[in-house]
Amino acid sequence: MGVAIDSEIISTCEYSSGLQVSGLFTRLLKNSINKEIYIGTTGPTQISVNNKELDGHGISYHTEGFGSPVGPICNLMTPLEDATEYDLITLNIKRERVVHLEFVSGIEVIGVLKKIHKKLGKNVLMTFENCTVTSPTGDVLFQPEWGIYDMAVGIKISSVFSGSADKTNLKFIHLNQKKLQKKI
Repeated sequence: MGVAIDSEIISTCEYSSGLQVSGLFTRLLKNSINKEIYIGTTGPTQISVNNKELDGHGISYHTEGFGSPVGPICNLMTPLEDATEYDLITLNIKRERVVHLEFVSGIEVIGVLKKIHKKLGKNVLMTFENCTVTSPTGDVLFQPEWGIYDMAVGIKISSVFSGSADKTNLKFIHLNQKKLQKKI
């Protein structure tokens, strides 16, 4: 993951759920054993599954970037991406309700759950309104004033590669941040 940041080119991180985040990675938080707990991009970002951009989640929507936790949820025995409707209900993870997700890493996500996006039988993305995301040290990673919060779902980052997942919809591949800002 650090290589994606150091490269200063468009890269893709794939979560264990199959969700792919493509953009210019600029943020990486790790825990004490050097595992990713939060990743973030700056500028236009694409969200895909199976190399196909999710409807409504291209660079025209995620214009400012994207950030999301990585890892398991406290008190959930099953990875969130594999959780059934019943698993979610038992933890009070219900649509149109305030949901408090506490990650084992200490990251917290609190907001009104609007939608759970499923692809290929997995929970891949959760959409929240009025959402606050904080780091284990209490730093604010997302606040309600910024709008809708889309949270990637995945217990780990399973792969990282250069370029975008859906090359039809995100064509710039080898642009550094300065060039990216000039081109768009």
